[in-house]
Amino acid sequence: MNRSQLTNFVKGAFFRTGILSLARNFMAQNGITILRYHSVADQPDYCPQSIALSSTLFEQQIAYLVRHYRVISLDTLIDALTRGETIHPKTVVITFDDGYFDNYQNAFPTLLKYGITATFFITAGPVVEGQR
Repeated sequence: MNRSQLTNFVKGAFFRTGILSLARNFMAQNGITILRYHSVADQPDYCPQSIALSSTLFEQQIAYLVRHYRVISLDTLIDALTRGETIHPKTVVITFDDGYFDNYQNAFPTLLKYGITATFFITAGPVVEGQR
């Protein structure tokens, strides 16, 4: 079984067992939203356009979130849940999958500008191999 097949199997298992529904229901009932971004690039050359968001649109979304939501880190959310704390309504956590270089190049400056944090999931292969 290759990596893609394994990923699809795990996703399917989560869906079939209802774990995803339970997590979504828990998050909805507790006012938690986790936004998952992939690429922030105007002209992505290493990922499908369908998972890329332009820098301008990303900044507009972040500005909106800062005005209307409480944006916290994933670590802060986990700590609060572990301690049994009530989560503030309209709480948002921002994550980035895949670890594309544009996350650092384009998204990170916007996050700094607005003073918010995000969790970046970095894949080791491209880093070790020197890919962008």
